[in-house]
Amino acid sequence: MPKTPHTTDAPSEARERGEPIRILYVEDDPDVTELTVSCLEREDDRFTVETAPNATAGLEQLTSDVDCLVSTDDLPDMTGLEFLEIVRETRPDLPFVLFTRDGSEAVASDAISATMTESLQRGAGTQQIDVLADRIADLVEHHRAQARLEWQTERCKTVVTNDPLGVFMLDADGVFMLSQGRRLGKLGFEPSEVVGKSVSEVCADCDDVVAAAERALTGEPATAIHEFEGTLLETVTHPLGNDDGSVRAVIGVVIEITEHTEYDHGVEAERQYLRDAFEHLPQPMVELDYEGDQPVAKRVNSAFEEVFGDDANVVLGESLDTRVDPGEQQETATDSDRAETTGQLVSEEVTRQTPDGDREFRRHIAVSDDGSKAFAVYTDVTDCDLQSARLARRSELFNVLTRVLRHNLRNDMAVIRGYLTELQKRIDSQCGLCDAILDATDDLLNLSETVRELDAIVRADFDRQQIDLVSLCRSVITSVEQEYPSASFSLDGPETVTIVTTLAVRRAIEELVRNAAKHAGTNPQVTVSLEPTADEVTVSVTDNGPGLPKPEREVLSDGTETPLEHETGLGLWLANWIVTDTGGAMETEVSADGTRVILSLPRDPSATDHSNARTTTHQLYRDQDRFKAVFEESFDGMVIFDDDGRCINVNESAADLVGRSREDITGRSLFEILPAEFDFEMSVQEFKQSDQWHGSVPLVRRDGTKRTVECFVTPEIVPDQHLAILRETDASL
Repeated sequence: MPKTPHTTDAPSEARERGEPIRILYVEDDPDVTELTVSCLEREDDRFTVETAPNATAGLEQLTSDVDCLVSTDDLPDMTGLEFLEIVRETRPDLPFVLFTRDGSEAVASDAISATMTESLQRGAGTQQIDVLADRIADLVEHHRAQARLEWQTERCKTVVTNDPLGVFMLDADGVFMLSQGRRLGKLGFEPSEVVGKSVSEVCADCDDVVAAAERALTGEPATAIHEFEGTLLETVTHPLGNDDGSVRAVIGVVIEITEHTEYDHGVEAERQYLRDAFEHLPQPMVELDYEGDQPVAKRVNSAFEEVFGDDANVVLGESLDTRVDPGEQQETATDSDRAETTGQLVSEEVTRQTPDGDREFRRHIAVSDDGSKAFAVYTDVTDCDLQSARLARRSELFNVLTRVLRHNLRNDMAVIRGYLTELQKRIDSQCGLCDAILDATDDLLNLSETVRELDAIVRADFDRQQIDLVSLCRSVITSVEQEYPSASFSLDGPETVTIVTTLAVRRAIEELVRNAAKHAGTNPQVTVSLEPTADEVTVSVTDNGPGLPKPEREVLSDGTETPLEHETGLGLWLANWIVTDTGGAMETEVSADGTRVILSLPRDPSATDHSNARTTTHQLYRDQDRFKAVFEESFDGMVIFDDDGRCINVNESAADLVGRSREDITGRSLFEILPAEFDFEMSVQEFKQSDQWHGSVPLVRRDGTKRTVECFVTPEIVPDQHLAILRETDASL
C-alpha cells in the first residue's frame, strides 16, 4: 500500500490565521461527500477540500501541504483506525478528524485512545458539519502555532547553546540578569556565575566591553572586539527600550571570531594575489560585467592599455563589441559575446584594432557560474600565423627546388655520360681522362638516386610496429655481405629483442653496416651487437677501419649537413635523422682500433613521442635549412619573382649571369634585365597554364651585352610567386 513521504520543514511565519487551509476528506459515499464539501467550503472561505473515495487513494493524495485529514470510520479497503495508523507513520502530528457514522460511539472511544486528534459523529442534517468546520479551523491554527513555537524554541536553543560563547542580559544599572552558554568557560566563568554582578566588575580587565555596555545603556547599539587568553572575541550589545524611550535592559552576545578573522585574512591575501596577477599579467586582460547580453568592461590591466592603446578610463563602461575591427566583423563578434553568457569557457580567434594596426588574437573568456561576470585574456597570434605561413611557403619552395634540381641533374648527367661513352669509342680507349669523367658522372648519378631514395624515406609516414631487432640485423648483414663479400661480419646479442618502432630503422642500421664495410680498409671486419635494457636497446656497429672522417662526425654531432659534406655524409645523416625521429639517439666513438657507431632505440615509443606541432615545426625548420643550402650553392641561376616581375630573391649564380650583384637585382623589376622586345606578360600567361615552362630567354647584362639562357619556370611555388632556373647555353659561350 503506498505511503506518502512527509517533510518537516520549519513553519512559515506567513501561515497564520487568514491563510488557506487545505483539507483532505476520505469518504466512499458520493452524496455524503458532496454535501460535506459544500458545507465546509461555504462555512469558511479559507477551506480548500479535496476528496478521496478510499484509504488507498487518500494516501496517494496525502502530500506535505495537507493541513487536516478528515475520514469516515468505515472505508471500503480498511477501517478508519487502520487508516489512522498508516498516516501516523509519516505524519505523526497531522490533525486527523474521524467523522463517524451514527451509532459509532465505540469507534469514537477507540479513536481517542489511538492518537486521534478529534472524533465527531456525523448525525443528521448539516449541524455537525458546521461543528466540524470550527474544529478543523481550531485544530489547524493550534497545530501551526505549536509547530512555529517549537521551531523558534529550537532555533533559540541552537543559537544560545552552540554558536556564541554566551548570551547575557544587563538591567538598567548594568548588572547581569542573565548569563547562558555552554562555552562560557572560555571566558573564565560558568553560566549564571556572574548574575548579580555589574559589568564593570566582571569585565574590569576589558575596557572595550565595558564601554560597549555603557553605550548600549544610553540607547545606542555597540560592538567591542577584544582578546581573552589568545582567543579573539566580539561582543555585540543591543538596548531594549521602554515605551517612554528609556532603556530597561541590554541584551548581549559574545562570539568567537578567531577563525573567521584568520579566514578573512586568508581571503584578503588571496584576493591581493589575484589583483597582482591581473595587473602584472603580460597578456591584455579585462574583467567584464554583462548588461543584458552585452559584455561591458569593468576593469583592465596595464597590458590591455599598452597593447590596445586606450587609457583605462576610456575603456571602462564600454561594450567589448566596440573593440572589434574591421567593421564587417561587428555582428559576428556580438553573436559570439552573447554566446558567452551561457557560462561556458569560450576560446576563439578575433581581430582587434591596435596602434600598430589590426592584429589577430586568441581570446579566452571564462564566465562566472551565474553568467553575470567574466574575465577575458587576449594572446597575440599574428606573428605566429605569419611565421607558420612563412615556414610552410619555404618548405613548399624547397620541395619544388629539390624536385627540379634532381630531375635536371639526373637528365643532364645521363646525357653527359652518353656523349662521353661515344667519345671514348672514337678516341684512345685507354684515355684515363675519360674514365675519370665517367666515374665522376656515375658518382653524381648515384648521388642523385640516393637523394631520391632518402627523400622518399624522410617523407614517408611509417606506422609503428613490433620488430625483432635480432632478425632485422641478421637480414641487414646478409644483404650487405652480397655487396662486400671480402668483409667479415658478426652479430652479438640475445636470441631475440623486440621493440615497437618503424621499418625505417632498418635503413638506418643498413647505412651504418654498409658504411663500415666500405671504409674499413683492405680486410674489413664489422661487428653488430645488441644490448637490451628495460627502457631501450643499444645497437652498436663496430669496424676496424681508420676512423670516421671529421666531416662525417660533424654530421652526427651537429645534426645538420652543409652542401660540401653531402657526398660523404648523406648516408650517415639519414641514419641519424631516422633514429632521432623515432625518439632515439646516435653517437660515435673513434679510436686507433676503428670506429663504433652507437644507436639508442627506445623500447617504449610513448615516452619519447613528440607532439604533432613540435614535429611539424621541426620539419619546417629543417626544410628551411635544406632549401637555403640548395638555393645558395646551386650552379644554376635561381630567381624567385612575383606576377609583376619583381625579383624577390636571387642566388649568386643568377647574379653572375646578368653581371650584377644580388643586392642590385633583389627588389628590381625583371624588365631591367630583359630586352624591350621580350613579351614578359605573354610569357607569364604561358607558364601559368602549365606545371613547368621551358624555353630560351635573352638577358641584358649591366655592360649592355646580351646573353641567351635556357630557362625553366615553375609557376605558383607559393601563391603569386614563381621560380625560374637559368642555365647558360652554348650560344652564350
